[in-house]
Amino acid sequence: MALDGVLTRDFDVESPVDKFFKAFLEISNLPVEDNATAVVTMDDGDLEERKVKIKISSVDISKCYKKLEGIITVTPKNKGGSHVIWTVGYEKTRPEIEDPHSIIDTSIKYFQGIDAILVKERDEKIVKEMSEELFKFIRRSIIKSNKVLR
Repeated sequence: MALDGVLTRDFDVESPVDKFFKAFLEISNLPVEDNATAVVTMDDGDLEERKVKIKISSVDISKCYKKLEGIITVTPKNKGGSHVIWTVGYEKTRPEIEDPHSIIDTSIKYFQGIDAILVKERDEKIVKEMSEELFKFIRRSIIKSNKVLR
């Protein structure tokens, strides 16, 4: 069984491409707090191509993954809205670790939450709360995987 891999998911959102991408950058680039359980770092992104690379790290994640990085690319759809491609590259610490499907699926729910807020023009505080929940879920998922393998 391979220790490294790439998983890709495509999905559509209703928000216009620039609005969605800019909101994603603003909302997801949270400051690192002293008691943070996971740290997400993003490169500056390519505003023209609407593409950004994201690295997720924490003590818990490092027990299961040597590398956990994602690239989000947002392109316009012909009839409005946007098409999102979420690609996650990973390297597991050992073969019995599961591929990070649950982390990817939860991330997509987060992206869809950003879209829902933009479409309904709700307060972005809700999305920030969602991002905090996403990081807690990622941490729980990693801890759960680690306990199963002990």
